[in-house]
Amino acid sequence: MTPSQRSSPAGSDDPSAPATRLVIAYAFAPDADTSAVAAVKRVAVDGEPCDVISNDLRAIRGRDDSLEEVVAGLVRRRAVLDTPPMFGGWSSILSFCRAGQRTLRAWDGQPAGTAYTSVYSRAHFIAAHFLAALVVRERPGLSWRAEMSDPLSRSATGEPREGPVPRGAVAEDLAEELAARGVRMDPAATTYEWAETLAYTLADEVVFTSAGQRDYCLAHVSDDRVRAALEGKAVVSPHATLPPEWYSRRDPLVGLSDPASTSAGVADPAGPSGSDPAGAVHVGYFGGFYASQSPQTLLRAAAALAPEDRARVRVHLFTGQSEDLSAQVREAGAGDVVLVRDRLPFLDFLAATRAMDLLLAIDAAPVAGDTVPHVRLSKWSDYVGSGTGVWGMVTPGSDLASQDLAVATPLGHQTATQQVLTSLARGTLPRRAG
Repeated sequence: MTPSQRSSPAGSDDPSAPATRLVIAYAFAPDADTSAVAAVKRVAVDGEPCDVISNDLRAIRGRDDSLEEVVAGLVRRRAVLDTPPMFGGWSSILSFCRAGQRTLRAWDGQPAGTAYTSVYSRAHFIAAHFLAALVVRERPGLSWRAEMSDPLSRSATGEPREGPVPRGAVAEDLAEELAARGVRMDPAATTYEWAETLAYTLADEVVFTSAGQRDYCLAHVSDDRVRAALEGKAVVSPHATLPPEWYSRRDPLVGLSDPASTSAGVADPAGPSGSDPAGAVHVGYFGGFYASQSPQTLLRAAAALAPEDRARVRVHLFTGQSEDLSAQVREAGAGDVVLVRDRLPFLDFLAATRAMDLLLAIDAAPVAGDTVPHVRLSKWSDYVGSGTGVWGMVTPGSDLASQDLAVATPLGHQTATQQVLTSLARGTLPRRAG
């Protein structure tokens, strides 16, 4: 055991059933992180025993122990590497890769060995794809499945990500692998561009969560050889949805029992339960608001509701951005309608989706040069498994707009948003759909 890692058994440690699949997920259970949730769900739904290499994210992420339950029994061995957590720093990527290689050498000497037939890696964080590329280089014959959460070399607003340029022996080794496929890296290419090129060129399968994401990434590949390679191996596979039983593992009202952090400074006068005398309709939004999203249309519409409608509808925002969002709610004058709550642990979140009358999903705005957003919202896979109807604020032609929505309004359209809230308050939209 080296000082740079913490290894622990998870799930079954039956030596008669060693894992034949290696999962490299920089973020994994119990990290309270969107990428960790996506990787955990993949492992759970695939149902294949695996060994997992991840990184210690305690310095930048909270902890969600409920994620451990989702993969219990499937993770044979687990190494949580103690390397500096960074998104694209070359020194941190090198540290992660070297610690990962040491882990695999240590596992080689254990009874279970490392007789893997496949490796799965997921980014963001991009170090996972670098380590996976080194693993398949050292172990010919492994099938590599690389999943892309977002375009790695582009920000959420479509701007090129700035990053360091890989240098040294590891970069040279990986450059040799690419050169053998006829691909040469631009001397000024960043770590983000390297991660994309490694996965696009060397992986056997590259997973995108929507056709729009695949097409967007393909459009930004300048090397003809890399583009041709990616076109032949790109697979569209939406974020995994857990079976219905996972939605009943927690009390659906557990996240609603404490007073909400409303901008008005008052507790929620009526929670979504049978004891609610006003019979208010409850709308739930789960997750953050990213740079390409905004809650402002919703907040202005809620603030503009007629007095008689304000007590009949509650919009619950479960988010890790509660302080900033509470300030926005207060400024909009919507604190009696919009209730800001803390982010829930994953299994509590799944249960809470069934306590709502309607779930809210908001499209990301299209990036510069595009007319529709290319991403698939990760929360959609969890919403759809709940059986609760979804209200989508959508851009025409987007992935969200093509889904089976209970209600759809144009993104950024305050009047349409206010009309939906008013209709919910007056009982003229279905309380539950799906």
